[in-house]
Amino acid sequence: MKRRLINGLAVLAVVAGCGPAAKKLVSPGAAAMPAKPILVFNEDDSHMLRKMPAAKYAEYFDSVCRGAVTHFFMCPNAMRSNIPSQSLEPVWKALEEPWKKPGWAPTAKWLNDNGIDPYAIWSGRAREKGVSPWLTMRMNDIHSPTDPSFCSLSTTWRTMPETRRVPGYTGGDWHKYAFDYAHEIVRKEHIGYIRELLEKYDVDGLELDWMRFPYHLAPGREKEDAHYLTEVVREARKAADKASKRLGHPVKIGCRVTTAYGAALALGTDPVLWAKEGLIDWLVVCNFFGTVDFNMDYADWEKRIHAVNPAVTVIPGLDSGVVKDYVGSGRQLLTLEEYRGWLDAQYSQGSPGVYLFNPFHFAETSMVWNAMLDGGFAPDAVAAAKRAYPVSHRECAPEELMDKQLPKRLTENFAFAIRTGTPPEAGNVELLLAFDGIFGDEARKTVRLNGVAPSSIADAPLHPWLDPKTKAPAAIRLAFPFSALAKGVNCVTLGPAKTAKGFPVSLVACELEVTP
Repeated sequence: MKRRLINGLAVLAVVAGCGPAAKKLVSPGAAAMPAKPILVFNEDDSHMLRKMPAAKYAEYFDSVCRGAVTHFFMCPNAMRSNIPSQSLEPVWKALEEPWKKPGWAPTAKWLNDNGIDPYAIWSGRAREKGVSPWLTMRMNDIHSPTDPSFCSLSTTWRTMPETRRVPGYTGGDWHKYAFDYAHEIVRKEHIGYIRELLEKYDVDGLELDWMRFPYHLAPGREKEDAHYLTEVVREARKAADKASKRLGHPVKIGCRVTTAYGAALALGTDPVLWAKEGLIDWLVVCNFFGTVDFNMDYADWEKRIHAVNPAVTVIPGLDSGVVKDYVGSGRQLLTLEEYRGWLDAQYSQGSPGVYLFNPFHFAETSMVWNAMLDGGFAPDAVAAAKRAYPVSHRECAPEELMDKQLPKRLTENFAFAIRTGTPPEAGNVELLLAFDGIFGDEARKTVRLNGVAPSSIADAPLHPWLDPKTKAPAAIRLAFPFSALAKGVNCVTLGPAKTAKGFPVSLVACELEVTP
């Protein structure tokens, strides 16, 4: 036996590939799940800004926080502020500018002029309903930087291009337009806004959202300039301590960072240092936008953080989409089964709950919306229902840390890992594989799940598990004996495959389905 690393996941393997011994590898659990699991609902900065009376804002809160939600995070800013501020310009500054698309600026001004503050309404309503109110501050929002009419691009950003990560850049990569925190004026404006928020509102905490957007330092200087980000967190801690004295109750500081520690360090964010210095009380580890990280190692984060500060709460988070088709249409909205699969993997590692970023309510996600708010994301509900585990990758990371297992040209035997959670006592286990060519009968015979051969193999439709726009021409569905399923990390192996003309076939997507 020997230990093999498959794209960052340790799997026990035999020389010929991942065999039955892989079932011995399990994700360690942590403390017992609290009586009511943490469910954080992050409210976007602008999607509920509407010209409506205070009572309607209270009604919206009640519709969201109807039992399962324990924490309500409210975002009052993008690059500009939705409320009056001396540090970040209010977004209605856009109404003084010669732009044709003011966005939500008129609404924010109307609310301010009429004395309606959604964040004060929501924080007060949260207190009444026993939900913990938090503010969440976007530390480097850079939406639509190539559109000069966008209402939230600030005067500093427009007139001081030298403060950007890549001064002079004019291409389409939004991240390169973000502020560089090595510039004092950038830090000053954001620290000032932190102080204003904590002086204005009665909340339980303030989250510094370092994932909106995730790049804060000049390319190549992330390690050397990381101390600038830590400086901001230190100032936030001071402001929170001051607010705690004013309010007579603790005010916490949280941070949201990317899904793997090495990737976080590569961005200049060091939550282990922040925890060690006592600067943070909460840490959310979450993807940016494009794809949920289905291989996220919550147990590793918890171990690292609690080794230096056991008092810090570590919460796994996710956005609403996944990339699993690597020759197709890209991002797909998560299905309810895929949410459950991701949750199952995190709960099995000891997570005390989940953080939902921007869970917008679309018609096509109404089932997911109702499930999350009505208790369907709780551990017992997840354990009793069908769940799916697609292979995805990690965003916002150096190439070597992206954990991108697919696509894979099958020129030789190939092994890859799928992180699942705790298997039910019995049920069905099926594997969906999509290829860029026909995966023939001989190649099909090579597929194994933790060393176990399938009990049946059949051609399968690409949809609905892949987007209708996918370009993958072929897919198969394999059923396995239920005993083949392992807790934690599962290993899939398959042999080489060629087309009739002798060209190698590539595996482009994979999803494991478990039905109790």
